[in-house]
Parts: sequence; structure tokens; C-alpha cells
Amino acid sequence: MGDEYRIIDANLNRCLEGLRVLEDIWRFMDDRQDLGSEAKSIRHDLSKIMDKYLGEILNGRSLSSDEGRLVTVTGEYERSSALELKRRNGSRVKESLRVIEESSKLIESALAKKIETLRYRFYQLEEASLGWGAYPTRSLYVLITKELCRLPPKEVLEASCAEGATVIQLREKEMEDRAFLDWILEAKEVADRYKVPLIINDRVHLVALSGVAGVHFGQGDLRTEDGRKLLKSWQWLGRSTHAIEEAKAAESEGADYIGVGPLHLTKTKEHREAVGVKYMAQVEKECGIPYVGIGSVNRETLPKILEVNPAGLAICTGVISAKDPGLEVRYYREEMGL
Repeated sequence: MGDEYRIIDANLNRCLEGLRVLEDIWRFMDDRQDLGSEAKSIRHDLSKIMDKYLGEILNGRSLSSDEGRLVTVTGEYERSSALELKRRNGSRVKESLRVIEESSKLIESALAKKIETLRYRFYQLEEASLGWGAYPTRSLYVLITKELCRLPPKEVLEASCAEGATVIQLREKEMEDRAFLDWILEAKEVADRYKVPLIINDRVHLVALSGVAGVHFGQGDLRTEDGRKLLKSWQWLGRSTHAIEEAKAAESEGADYIGVGPLHLTKTKEHREAVGVKYMAQVEKECGIPYVGIGSVNRETLPKILEVNPAGLAICTGVISAKDPGLEVRYYREEMGL
């Protein structure tokens, strides 16, 4: 007995250091305070758990006899990107927690169980880090349907992302799955380059296959709880709503954001009666969920819409049917103060 404490000591240091690196990357480079806070919490909880054994751990420490500290591997002092930093330190944390857990079984089972709990917390944190965090409270949301684009759709997408669209949705009601998936993957490459989340309308199976940011459902699509079963924990689920009761239901069911409208009659929702801006103001007052007002938002209708100071707006033809989509995105973003 005793060597297990040396093993724990080495891996405890590796784990705490890895967590601190991840915490700072998420806080200062990725602006993900939620992830940074959880990394800090895991780090503090691990330290608190191990405090009871600190004496044995320090007594077992022997740096002079640890030949491993002198061993280096190719590329040890090189990192190509922040993503590689996160991957390397994530692996360091997972491996270290597993070694601490296994070594703790030689000391007491209760300790091993506590470390196991932290290990699974980190797995959940790492999965959450793959996504975009919470849906933005304020957003300019551009919907792209190929047949409504004046310019080639990929050019429309690129211009929208370059000029500051917060979110992009691809909406293709008639396109076959195979062709739509190809378009989604092509669009994802562009959106990822600009760090703009991509959402797909309706087809949650294509969301699962492509790994985009999320899905948007209408009132007649899958229930939220069923849609969640097909999504990763970090992927968003949005829901169209047309009345305050639907908005409150979507919020209570766990949607990440809602569409509010149609504010005016629109080509993409010709069957739906317009609800006007009063409904959007009601959502702002009575709900706590992020929302986007949608329905013929354009330069002509925008002044009246801005009177209720909307947190988010979704625009389709007002951007994608324009001669200069990027100019339109810039205009709406500036008018909204984004």
C-alpha cells in the first residue's frame, strides 16, 4: 500500500491542470461562461473530495524518482489551434479521472464512486461543449429556401454569414432527403467557417445525421420530448407559435426558442393568418423564452415592428431575394442594434 497515492497524486495534478486550461479557454476564447463555470465546479469538487487524503498523497510524492517527468514526445510543445488545445486537455482530464477512480478502489469504494460521478459530469460537459450554448437572446435569423434566392444559394449563405447573421435556417419543403442532406453539409462548411449556427426546418433525422446546431418544428411536427430523443443534448429545438397559449406550451415543454408569427402575410405561409406585432409584444411580456418574430419582415414593415423592440427577427425573402443579401443583413442588424 502507498504506491496508489503516488499514482493518484500524478493524475490529480494532471486533471486539475487540464480542467483549468479548459476553464480559461471556454471563458476567454469561446465566451462560454456556462462551460467555464462547470469546469471550475468540477475542479473545486475534485479538490474538496481529495482534501481528506492530502497527507497520504503528499507523503507518497517523490519527484526525484519519477523518470516520467523527463520523457517528452514529438509535438508535445506544439498546438495547431484552440480546438486541439481543448481536445488534448479533455483527453488529459478523462484519462486522469479514470486512473484516480481505479486507484481509489484500493483505498475505499466510496471515494471511487465520488470520482466516477465527476467523470460522468465531465463527459456531459464535454458533450455540451460541442454545441453553441444557449440560444441567443437577441438574434437576426435568416431563412434560406433555394428557389426563393435571387443569387446562387451558397452565395446568399456566405454573404449572410459574413455580414453578421446570428442564425441560419435551411427550409426546403419539397427537396428529397438525399439532395437536402448534401446541401446541408455544404452549407454547414460555410456556416462553421463564420461560426454561425445552422438550423434545419422539420427534418430532425437530417439534423442528427449532419450534426448541425438544431431543428425547427412547426405546431404539427414531433412533440418536443420525442424530438429530443433524436438530438444530442447540445442541439437546439425551436417551435413555431401563433398564439400565446402555444408560446407558453412550447416554453414549458423545453423548446430552446420559438418563432412568433406570422407578423404579416407571407409567401412561405400563405395558409396562415397574420397575427401582427401585438402577439410578439405579448410574448416579450409574458414568456421568458428567446423568440424570433417572423412573417414578411422587410424594409417596409420593419419600422412598425421595431416599435415593440423585438429581441429577435427572422427574415426570409427580405434578404435572400435581394440583389445584395449581405447589404440587407447589415441593414437589419444595424437597425436592430445588434
